[in-house]
Amino acid sequence: MKKKIFYFFIFIITILIIFLNFKGPRYTGVDYLVYKEKISNFQKIKEFYIRYYNYKQLVKKITYNLEKEKDEIIKISEWIYFNINKKSNEDVTIDSHPWTIVERQIGVKDQFSDILSVLLVINKIESFFIAKIIEYKESDPLTFFKYKDKWSIIDPYYGIYFINNQKEFCSIEEHKKKKCALIHLKYGKISDDKISEIFFDKDFKNYNDLNSHYNLIFRSIPSTEDIENTNKYLRGGRSYVQTPIHRLVYQIQKYLNLI
Repeated sequence: MKKKIFYFFIFIITILIIFLNFKGPRYTGVDYLVYKEKISNFQKIKEFYIRYYNYKQLVKKITYNLEKEKDEIIKISEWIYFNINKKSNEDVTIDSHPWTIVERQIGVKDQFSDILSVLLVINKIESFFIAKIIEYKESDPLTFFKYKDKWSIIDPYYGIYFINNQKEFCSIEEHKKKKCALIHLKYGKISDDKISEIFFDKDFKNYNDLNSHYNLIFRSIPSTEDIENTNKYLRGGRSYVQTPIHRLVYQIQKYLNLI
């Protein structure tokens, strides 16, 4: 019996060593050209846990001494808005792991939503992002997050979040009914004279133009029911799979063809 157990463990260790040394592809986008390199599973796992540790330390630093979840959401959004630079024409676009956005401190529009959704999930707040809601040239990525059992929205690239009459984050339903006010992470309530500065690459003339822009998009955002009925790993982005437990569940579901 002992000999069988010994051989079993030898077999498991051998399989584990083979698996860890097996090489798989890693893809990196540079100015929208995709490059492939092969690295070992051991290196992949090691780098994954290093990134996870970095995410946790960053979120801990950002939310230090905050007690309310609402304050944490706003503070994480502020950190991204003030610390991640918007890519200029001279900057190279790198699409790798979300942590690369933090390391480089540069991002394009969808990368702002990408890293925000990741940091919110690390902070135990459900979140994902959708790169394009509708086929409308002004439609930009939006980050969805769950607060007090309701799904809400932030536009991290322009630093916009939305509140209702109770000064709480707007729900999906309130967005669809046009019951939300726009708040900026730096300026608070948005005045007409700040619009061209905030939306530097758009042609909004006043607050009504801005409000109409978002309301057009919000007509097509998924409902709460749609979001809840969608497998979280398929909602949008890669926020959930940056944590070990979710990565494991995702890989199991993928292996079993459940997603």
